[in-house]
Amino acid sequence: VLASSSGGDYSIENPEWGHGAFSKALIDGLGGEAAYKKSVVKLSFLQDYVRDTVRELTDNAQTPTIPKISGSGEFFELVLAKK
Repeated sequence: VLASSSGGDYSIENPEWGHGAFSKALIDGLGGEAAYKKSVVKLSFLQDYVRDTVRELTDNAQTPTIPKISGSGEFFELVLAKK
């Protein structure tokens, strides 16, 4: 489960993005920004990208709820998109 904010945080929106910081980070990440110089977007890459990007876009005012999946195997290496 991914959520745009945690605890008492608000989900911050910006008219320039057309939606919230979380949606922007998720869309950009799936669009290839989370590929980190590789040709695929893996679940682990997307988690880190969304978390870091939301914090950056909101000057740390919003922290998404993204459980960190650790380990190895097929689920951890799940490819969500290709760049």
